[in-house]
Amino acid sequence: MEWFDCDGTIKIVVNQVTKIANVTLRHDFLHIRPKIKLTTIPQNIKDFIKENIDLLPREIYARLIDKGLNLSFRQKQIHFWWVQLGQDRYKRHENAFESAIQWLKEGQYQIILEQQQPVYALAVETGFYKYFKQMKIEIHECGIDATCK
Repeated sequence: MEWFDCDGTIKIVVNQVTKIANVTLRHDFLHIRPKIKLTTIPQNIKDFIKENIDLLPREIYARLIDKGLNLSFRQKQIHFWWVQLGQDRYKRHENAFESAIQWLKEGQYQIILEQQQPVYALAVETGFYKYFKQMKIEIHECGIDATCK
């Protein structure tokens, strides 16, 4: 990230009673906003992300920091590459709905609802109902909503 010698400060005062924060930003001179290039990251870090793809991006970032990562890299960059390098595990089609259906069918999940009108909706049998029934637990209502992009 590009740094500027602008003698800038940020002061944040939080009023605990009113739950209002006052933010004061001061620069001795204005400059362009620094841009983080998400795609600029060395191959060895991309390799590390791919080797640890099952971890969350913040955990990968923490491990990289522990290994002495150059602090000019940001967690956003790690997240960007975690998404890019990990999407082939799940992405089967450019259309997200169709991709989800294909992935579920590959995993032999039982799709119990698949509709595109009036909204996209997809439901799968997870095995929870059968498990709860075996445990003699009676379910009156269960709601799950998982959305991403």
